[in-house]
Amino acid sequence: MRWRMNRPLSNGDQSFVFASSMSSASHAGPLRFLIHLEVANQHRLSRAAAIARTLMKGGHEAAISYEPRISFRLAPTDTETIFLDDDLIIQNWIRRIPDVQFFCLDTYCENSLEGIHAAQNLRASKLAALIGDFAPSWIMLWGGEFEYQQGSLAAIETTGMQDRTLYFEVAWLPQQEHMYFDIAGTNSRSSLVEYSYPGLSRTQMDLLHDAKRRFRHLRGGVTGPIRNTNEIFVPLQIETDTSFRIGAPFKTNSEFIRFLEGWLPPNHTATLKLHPKERIRGYPPVPVRRNFRLITSGSLDRMILAADHVLGVNSTVLLEAAMLGKHTVALGRGLFTGSGAVIEARITDDAAKILSRPIDNEAQDRFLYELLFRRQVSLSALECQDYAHLATREPFATILRTSHQPSKNARFVEKLSKGESMITVGRSRIAKTAVLDVEQGGEIVIANDSDIRNNAVLEVSGRYNGSIRIGNNSVIGIGSWLQGSGKIEIGDDVIIGPYAAIVSTNHQYEDVSVPIAKQPLTTGAITIENDVWIGAHVTVAMNVRIGAHSIIGANSFVNSDIPPYSVAVGSPARVIRSRKP
Repeated sequence: MRWRMNRPLSNGDQSFVFASSMSSASHAGPLRFLIHLEVANQHRLSRAAAIARTLMKGGHEAAISYEPRISFRLAPTDTETIFLDDDLIIQNWIRRIPDVQFFCLDTYCENSLEGIHAAQNLRASKLAALIGDFAPSWIMLWGGEFEYQQGSLAAIETTGMQDRTLYFEVAWLPQQEHMYFDIAGTNSRSSLVEYSYPGLSRTQMDLLHDAKRRFRHLRGGVTGPIRNTNEIFVPLQIETDTSFRIGAPFKTNSEFIRFLEGWLPPNHTATLKLHPKERIRGYPPVPVRRNFRLITSGSLDRMILAADHVLGVNSTVLLEAAMLGKHTVALGRGLFTGSGAVIEARITDDAAKILSRPIDNEAQDRFLYELLFRRQVSLSALECQDYAHLATREPFATILRTSHQPSKNARFVEKLSKGESMITVGRSRIAKTAVLDVEQGGEIVIANDSDIRNNAVLEVSGRYNGSIRIGNNSVIGIGSWLQGSGKIEIGDDVIIGPYAAIVSTNHQYEDVSVPIAKQPLTTGAITIENDVWIGAHVTVAMNVRIGAHSIIGANSFVNSDIPPYSVAVGSPARVIRSRKP
């Protein structure tokens, strides 16, 4: 057997036994989740079990796979090998959760880099085998950015599940009381990066302001305007944390401190607090500047409340400072990037100008509302198996809503020629849950090496002689909808992200005596030229041309032409810069 089940299956557990050939798309309705943990400590196992139980409470199937022993290096250039072997502790803990199915992917630990890579390849093959046998609808992976996860990511790609993977981590406000899930990744790889946040209604603003008041009360104080005392608080991140290694412009905290000593104006005082999990042992060095002090203990909340500015790389403390109304500055990339919620600084910027730049309060409110009420999932709700709470948070709200829509065309090959309608596909990949739906007189043409991913819908109404044409090496992301009753032309090397809507029709609505649904449609053409990247949740209206080499930011609404080499964002989309060399 390529993997080990922790308990023999009873008759009541038969839903966890599937033939290798069964596809997760072979049924509509309940989904099947596989939660995979490479580092299976009690902290992560307890959270994974709470997630699994909550999904099962909602009528879905869930199981957890884990690796009881592992050796790894935090980065390819490291020479220190870390060993984790908690199999006995894990087994004792798992026995207390009899209602969740666990799969053990047992391998071995090695000290050498070659041995670590060999064990990683073995883990990848075992996980790929489990994915083939268990046939999950979705895989869930903790983090996804660690070096030791390369084997898992390779197995996911090998099995074609890269667009059906959710990444999850501890969330933000407060951090240890929440989780968050993301289809793109965590931290600086989150789908929230460069996301276009919708405006807030009066009711939503009231909810946010109430949440801010409660958060400030829990933190032991209230904040007011900047007092101009030039006091800066700098929370230092763990150097080995992926948010620092990937999102920071510095390699070490020592480098970060030395930069701040030269960058910040001389009349500013800085308090730098070492992360409680960071190793001390004479590091980082004592700051040279007299008005800089490095501390290792003390109340984080008091330091935030006492400061005029909170400055860091990309830690959760910056989000807490924003909730507390502090002037917050980030010198690295994080999930806040592009949101306007904090002041984003580059190392070449003038520090005095950065510290005097005002926060965009409206943008900050939109960002914080998204985190609090649309994204983060309460850990207490998961522990209570509150499925209704989970089902309202993205990306679950979208996944669970679309999962109950049965595919009209699970085997589209049977509809290649029906009357005068036609579907023509070259050497391209069509996911099993993708829908290609053509009425008589319509046409869908997909060239070579393109990828139509899971739950994408390509829909053409023949009454209007509609058509969808997709060029070579293009991608239609999961859950995207192409409505081709008009004409949609997509060029080569185009990326359309998840849950985009490309709609070549519109309802007429002038006659108020007739319901809008019964009034005729108008149709138009949409042209997306070569080498265009369209982000998640973008809507493109009819009679629009998007020029070659352009980028459309996530959640944008495109209702007018976009010139070539443009970067456009917003609703409606506006060009913010040119990519022209």
